[in-house]
Amino acid sequence: MAWAYFKLSQLEDLKKIIQLREHCCMNFSAIFRKKYFNNLKNSFANNTESNIVSKICNKDNANIEKSLKASDIIVHNNWVDNSIDFSLMLSENGQLLPICKENITSKIINLNKGLEIFGNALSKVNTIMGDKKSVNNILKAYFSNKKVSEGVNSFNYYTMTLDENNFIPCKAEQQEIKIRLATQKDLENLVPLQKNYEIEEVLPNSEMFSETMSKKHLSMILKNQITVVAEKSGKIIAKANTNEKGFIYYQIGGVYTLPEYRNIGISTALVSYLIENIFSMGMKASLFVKTNNHAALKVYINLGFIKHEEFQITYFLYQ
Repeated sequence: MAWAYFKLSQLEDLKKIIQLREHCCMNFSAIFRKKYFNNLKNSFANNTESNIVSKICNKDNANIEKSLKASDIIVHNNWVDNSIDFSLMLSENGQLLPICKENITSKIINLNKGLEIFGNALSKVNTIMGDKKSVNNILKAYFSNKKVSEGVNSFNYYTMTLDENNFIPCKAEQQEIKIRLATQKDLENLVPLQKNYEIEEVLPNSEMFSETMSKKHLSMILKNQITVVAEKSGKIIAKANTNEKGFIYYQIGGVYTLPEYRNIGISTALVSYLIENIFSMGMKASLFVKTNNHAALKVYINLGFIKHEEFQITYFLYQ
């Protein structure tokens, strides 16, 4: 058993573990997919099991190998068949992202040995996100004494998934509510909702909110993701969007309804409409929701979502 940088020859192996655990490693999956396999996006979108390695090897192998090493992805190979059972990605923006096969424990894998491969690059880590067990094992293995003085915020979520067989559609009960796809023309009207969503649901500290970054992020969402809105008398009162695309799932996020329009079924109808658009593209839906957000949990369960293990996001707040 050993830790090492991810190699091109392990491409198919890592893809398989991502697909098995994608609901709790969407950030890893999306970065991996976009960075290395954009030229194969059609085959990935259709979830075909083509021989990816042979296709990529027709290109410039030297450049690809160099790109893979520069990605800061490390993998752990088990001693039975040398297949990958744990992987860590250190993204360019400081996210540390784990993927592991189920039932893998820290007693089997020496996480500290793996993390040491990243060396000084670990100093840029500002977020760790993944299944709760992996995140806590990483914190214990390496960060317990190194970041504690800088302040830590952790948030727990349930991961949830939905396929067409379990979907329970919901329509808006109030006829005056219109649900539609959003466009870039909606940017300015969506800015206040996006701000409230980020402060209430995303940021560990409201003082971290940036009007400029929020608007820029929202513009990118409108350009690259599926965004839906609910309107009443021409006013946007709720929004929802996808925020990542993987091999199997579109991840749903950004669900926000103005307080005065809550508890009347708008969020359920809005997310239902978004799910229909996701299914029309041949993808499944996933999301994560705070474990104490009972209202949101009820919405998703009513739509047919299945609840899986807990997901954790830990932020290091630099002084």
